[in-house]
Amino acid sequence: MHVATGGKLIQDIPTGIYGIWEAEAILRPPPDQIHRNYQDLIETTCKAPTSYHFHRIRIEEGSFLEPDKGSDYTPLVLSSQHQAIEKPGTGWVVSATTMDGKIIEAIRHARFPHVFGVQFHPEKPGLFDPAIWHTDSCSDNISFNKVITGSESFDFHLDYWNRLGKVLQVIRSR
Repeated sequence: MHVATGGKLIQDIPTGIYGIWEAEAILRPPPDQIHRNYQDLIETTCKAPTSYHFHRIRIEEGSFLEPDKGSDYTPLVLSSQHQAIEKPGTGWVVSATTMDGKIIEAIRHARFPHVFGVQFHPEKPGLFDPAIWHTDSCSDNISFNKVITGSESFDFHLDYWNRLGKVLQVIRSR
């Protein structure tokens, strides 16, 4: 959306933002600087690991993502990205960033409040279904639900879908 309005993309997060060029080095940054699980590109002898990885985001004050309790918390989101917004296009407002502020994680349109985009994946069923497990690496499995259940991150995802549902009900009733 932002490219269609004149925005620019960073083609590869590890190289373009963090200056990482070696395959093995891509696994070593702090967790909040990893936006994709690269195990599937490195470990080729086991069942394909998930490309998803958790990292925290910082929500801008007044953002459509901001919960009623304010923007002081930093929820975990599920990410599988190697590209990112470098510069938003005309009419876009930044709504969330990475903890280091180097990657835009959410945008909304300044004129049309129901037009927005997120750089993470709130739609993954495994966030809410504890029975869904994913291969994380050759020797490890992960339940996305077990990572966030009982935390503000779980509340953030529920709140996201509740807010989106209310918006869709308003639009549908018009």
